[in-house]
Amino acid sequence: MANRKGQIVLLAGMAAGTTEVGGTLDASAPNGGDGGFIETSGAHVHVADAARISTLAADGKTGTWLIDPHDYTIAASGGDITGSALSSHLGSSSVTILSSNGGAAGSGNINVNDAVSWGANTLTLTAANNININAVMTAGGSAGLVLNTAAANGADLGVRGGTVNALPGGRVDFTGGSNTLTINSHPYTIITTLGMAGDTSTTSLQGIANNLTGYYALGSNIDASATSTWNGGAGFTPIGDFATPFTGTFDGLGHTISSVTIKSAAADVGLFGYAGDDAPSAPSTIRNIGLLGGSVIGTANNSNVGSLAGSNDGTISRAYATSNVSGVGDGNAVGGLVGSNCYCGTITLSYATGTVTGDTNSFTGGLVGVNAGSVTQAYATGAVVAGTGAAAGGLVGDNKATITQSYATGAVTVGASGYAGGLAGANDDSITQTYATGRVTGDAGSSIGGLVGDNLSTGNIGSSYWDTAATGQPQGAGTNAGTFIATGLSTASAMAQGSYAGWNFTTTWRNYDGHTYPLLKNLLIPLTITASNAAKTYDGVAYAGGNGVTYSRLPNANLLGAPTYGGTSQGATNAGSYTIVPSGYWSNQQGYDIQYVSGALTVNPATLLFTADAVNRLYGVANPVFTGSVTGFVGGDTFASATAGTLFWTSLADVNSLAGWYAINGSGLTALNYIFAQAPGNASALTVRAPLPLGAAWLIASLQPDSKSSSKLGALTTHVVQIVGSGVRLP
Repeated sequence: MANRKGQIVLLAGMAAGTTEVGGTLDASAPNGGDGGFIETSGAHVHVADAARISTLAADGKTGTWLIDPHDYTIAASGGDITGSALSSHLGSSSVTILSSNGGAAGSGNINVNDAVSWGANTLTLTAANNININAVMTAGGSAGLVLNTAAANGADLGVRGGTVNALPGGRVDFTGGSNTLTINSHPYTIITTLGMAGDTSTTSLQGIANNLTGYYALGSNIDASATSTWNGGAGFTPIGDFATPFTGTFDGLGHTISSVTIKSAAADVGLFGYAGDDAPSAPSTIRNIGLLGGSVIGTANNSNVGSLAGSNDGTISRAYATSNVSGVGDGNAVGGLVGSNCYCGTITLSYATGTVTGDTNSFTGGLVGVNAGSVTQAYATGAVVAGTGAAAGGLVGDNKATITQSYATGAVTVGASGYAGGLAGANDDSITQTYATGRVTGDAGSSIGGLVGDNLSTGNIGSSYWDTAATGQPQGAGTNAGTFIATGLSTASAMAQGSYAGWNFTTTWRNYDGHTYPLLKNLLIPLTITASNAAKTYDGVAYAGGNGVTYSRLPNANLLGAPTYGGTSQGATNAGSYTIVPSGYWSNQQGYDIQYVSGALTVNPATLLFTADAVNRLYGVANPVFTGSVTGFVGGDTFASATAGTLFWTSLADVNSLAGWYAINGSGLTALNYIFAQAPGNASALTVRAPLPLGAAWLIASLQPDSKSSSKLGALTTHVVQIVGSGVRLP
């Protein structure tokens, strides 16, 4: 440890060492100057709740505490520091947590799994891989937050859980008047207000339209219901258009925008009209945002209409919408999230659940109207309805590029002479690892299939499935001129993991056999269910069930089922230790990726009592044959069935033992399910009586100590004994 020039440095080995911080580290400046620098580094750094760290400066700048491990988890239990401890330390120092030495796949992460709140100083999180925010972070007052990801290997900031499942997790709230946020060296404008129609600022949601290249983050949820009366009923003005697209970054930080109304005759209609540019130098990024309710309507022919973006030529990740979307006019591209996903557009880890309606000759999809970019790990559940001559799909209306690891469950209906598929209306490029379960119907002359309506000659579909009963379609493609490798499954088979050959159910998919179709693992919230330990005393009755379970986080209604128990504990009778293996729960796509931890059952042995029969004899006489009983058998056990060995009754008293009370103890037995104890009365079960008349020699001897006796009659005499010559004179 070094302590010089205002610095305190605690270093453990970066390969495998652990730094334990449990005391006080004080680099404060109470008498002037700036606060110092404290570093606690190692492959792992654990900070106790009782640790006290300070770099406060009475008259200068507060110093910094640097925590530098390979990876780091902030958690209420089982992590490296608790949220409450980190919050406390932020009251006296800026804190920097690094994992830049991690680098390798699957490490170098910083996980925020416990609530953190602070009102001053700056929290800096720098990860070689990802920063996963799974709990509420609240920055009040003048608090600052710096997030740096991909310090080594190009990962991205990922906000998980929380608002996706309406849980208190995965969100960063900025409640102060002078908060700051920096992500990957870019200062962000923190948006906490809706603004107004025609807003000329750049600090509100509507005001983003005045600076289309900026970096923005939502610092709170925004209620946009007021937009229903804006602009004569046209509502919110879309941010960006084809001529001047949004090419900045918008990070919702896990927040939601609710009840937005948009009704526009523009060519690109959505919260963002046109996001990104097909020039590689002008991309856009939209992530970690949810749109709740409201409606988005495009009223012009050949327009692109989506709740989040009319057209996307950038990156959209971890975004979702529950809004209803409609395109009123001929030839529109209408999607639940994006109208047209352009050639440079990518959509990952996103979904839509609202109803999507398209008009004649439209391209209408539950998630995307027309896809010319890529859609990966996405899904849609809303109903899709399109008019005459339209291409309608549960996920995408018309696919011209790549769809992979995605699915759709909404019903699809198309008008006469149209194309309808459970996943895509039309396909002329690549679809892999997908499935569809929504019912597909079409009017006269339409081409409908359980998976796609029309697979063109350039279409290549592989490793995909549809539920023949749920879709109502025995054929996967209404018409097929391309490559079509897809399988129709019964509902039971479609809900069995084993039906999906080659799919990765370790990192990409999650299935609850018999309850769900495959779910996207990265859109589920991790939940660990642990069986509580149990204990009982052997009673001869076979154990069944369990002692309840505990949860790693408070679950909501998306946790389905009830606990059941297995393992060696079930049916266990004999004394010993056994496993309690929990199961029985499942979840939907809005819920949880469930993992189980077993508990332990301990069956303690019952107690058998040796009870000796009371006997007495005279001093100087040999012990009689001792007898007694063994009691306490349970569950139909008997002496013969439950014990082994030879029963002995013994006493330490012998022929020379003085008058008094002596123990008779049982022994010699063993038992699988019992331990042995002596009955309390055994301690004095043998009485040795003095001979009558009382002899002088015996009386003298009785006054001497005897370790074998519980008590001695001679010791109780109160008579005076006189020695006369060589004799004894008695009273």
